Amino acid sequence: MVRARLSTACLVAAAVALVGGTVGCTVGSGTTPPSSRSSSEGTIPSGQPKPTSATHTSDQSVSASAAACSSTGTQVDLGAVAFDVAPRRLVRVTAGRYRLTASGFLHGGLLDPKVGQTAVVWGEAASMPTYAAGPATVSGGIGRAVVVEGAETWVDLPDGTLWFVNSYGARLAIAACPPASVVVVSA
Repeated sequence: MVRARLSTACLVAAAVALVGGTVGCTVGSGTTPPSSRSSSEGTIPSGQPKPTSATHTSDQSVSASAAACSSTGTQVDLGAVAFDVAPRRLVRVTAGRYRLTASGFLHGGLLDPKVGQTAVVWGEAASMPTYAAGPATVSGGIGRAVVVEGAETWVDLPDGTLWFVNSYGARLAIAACPPASVVVVSA
């Protein structure tokens, strides 16, 4: 059972790696070494424990610790936008820490996982995402994370207007850690 979970987590992590991310697979407190990018882009050091089974990387900042905040602001629905669909909902965020959650995963089917996972990519509104079907990659993003169903994934976002897409097409939600804030600017 654990081996199947690890395989699913690593498959999602591999999807994030395909979009250019730095990822590692985490089960319990053990960590496998992350794939790496050049040192100028930053990496999560090998052997660093992750706070949850979700991981975060960003082209702007890579943090080995993703501590949660004590309270969050209002949760904002980002919709269910898969990699191959143009995002219609844009949100304006102030620089700071944010909680991402995902829901709407299928369960009960022969190949459906017990716990859903999705690779999330975000970018600036001025540079909308481009999807390449062959390698199933998204370009134009400034950050990425793996979000696990039922878990909170904490990410640091820059000030700006952003779009969000995800590999599964799961429904995403975002909440700000004060003093950061998030507001929907187009739906």
